[in-house]
Amino acid sequence: MGGLGPPADSQEGGLIMATLRPAGRWIAFGEHYVRDVVYAANDGIVTTFAVVAGVQGAGLTSMVVLALGFANLAADGLSMAVGNYLGIKSERAVELKEEFDNRAETLHAAKHAAVTWASFAVAGVLPLIPFLLGTSLERKFLLSMLAAASSLFAVGALRTLVTRRSPWLSGLEMLLVGALAGSAAFAAGWIVERFGGSQFR
Repeated sequence: MGGLGPPADSQEGGLIMATLRPAGRWIAFGEHYVRDVVYAANDGIVTTFAVVAGVQGAGLTSMVVLALGFANLAADGLSMAVGNYLGIKSERAVELKEEFDNRAETLHAAKHAAVTWASFAVAGVLPLIPFLLGTSLERKFLLSMLAAASSLFAVGALRTLVTRRSPWLSGLEMLLVGALAGSAAFAAGWIVERFGGSQFR
């Protein structure tokens, strides 16, 4: 009877486990790196859109937006990744003391730094994409604002896959932070253009 193969229930159970295994790995990844992803993605979107809003408030060109936006992605993203790397290694050294393994902890911190940089760059580029399109500056800014708002809400909502909080509240929380930062940057650019623009031309 051994040639008949495993029972149907066993085959079905194995298929279910094989299907759920990748999802479980993604959930485990999210639980381990959720702080890095959320913190970096939020900062990438907010700081890049702040650049966009500030330049728009000052009445400058799309080329200036792109130049400053990509400069922000390169410099601030790398700064965040390196800061996270150094912070994690220092924290682990304090926690582990004599048991600290420099090679293992360097790899551990480097993984977190890589996730931080990738999350910052991928999320932060979204507000810049409209400025690569051939349309009016006002429409580009509107599209950039929509891209920033929707991505902020999405990042906030997706983090509830591991935090188990309300996706609506988490999304709105991040959206509010981004809106405040963008408004402040736009106001700063507008004030400079309004009251001091002629002195810098």
